[in-house]
Amino acid sequence: MTQRANFRGQNVYAYQVSDAAWELLKQEHDAGNLTLPCCGGSAVPKEHPTSGTRFFSHAPYAGRTCEWKATGALQEELVREACTVLDKLGWKVESDCWCEGVAVDIIAKNPETEKRFAFMIETGSKADRPDDTLISEDAILANSDLDKTIWLLPEQRFHQLKNTVEAIPFHRTTADAENTVGNLARSLRRWLEPVETSNSEQQTKSDVREDPLPSDEPTGIEADPEWQDGKSSVGSPAVRVDRLTRLANRWLSAKHANTWLKKVHPSISYNNSPLGAAQCAATGYLEAQNALKTEYDTNQNGTSL
Repeated sequence: MTQRANFRGQNVYAYQVSDAAWELLKQEHDAGNLTLPCCGGSAVPKEHPTSGTRFFSHAPYAGRTCEWKATGALQEELVREACTVLDKLGWKVESDCWCEGVAVDIIAKNPETEKRFAFMIETGSKADRPDDTLISEDAILANSDLDKTIWLLPEQRFHQLKNTVEAIPFHRTTADAENTVGNLARSLRRWLEPVETSNSEQQTKSDVREDPLPSDEPTGIEADPEWQDGKSSVGSPAVRVDRLTRLANRWLSAKHANTWLKKVHPSISYNNSPLGAAQCAATGYLEAQNALKTEYDTNQNGTSL
């Protein structure tokens, strides 16, 4: 599984393409024009049956000869989400890369400093990916032309390795993979924001949160319990869509809500509608929820976007 494929000498990313482009890529696969970055084999465009996450897969049985590390659906969702976060912040992102024989999930270039970071996202068990393997890979990457390697680790492994590798912890839930995706996205954003402002004074913990809680009690839409639920536990695609629909109908008029939910919104990535964003990704839902607040606030002031 990868997020990247090669199409006639150019990189294409599953997390970026539109629905129409995705259908065209399926045709290009049938014509033999899509290959994988890990081994050069045929890239098959697929979608996860539960989450809807898009990715490129090996052809049947071809994966047995590929030397890329074993990955699963959760790993692919986390790589996609991390790519989305970095891309939105302006980093130049390339996923699924080989570097000195190490399978690197993401290599991204900081737009301000031009430094290149490796982001390694770990979901494998200690039996499949023991600590010694991670430490060895970190040492190899430290001697490469990359400027820094950052590991994104489930909390338990983070505490075991935090003194050995540079790492960001994320909370891995067992009930809903989408919650794990949202947790990783928040952890990565919080780590990246001080990097984006590295020339300024060190920020406090409240400064680096994407949505710092106001000092006063929330009012209006922000006081809605479902709004708060959405900020802390975005849920599966169906849960996200249902919650956003309920919030829109609760805080906008019925006619306005129906139009707003389906119309492409300028503040949402990849030219998407609020419903489309909520369906696609956890970060998309958060963008849509913030856009709903802006729409509500604008209406309160007597104007509309």
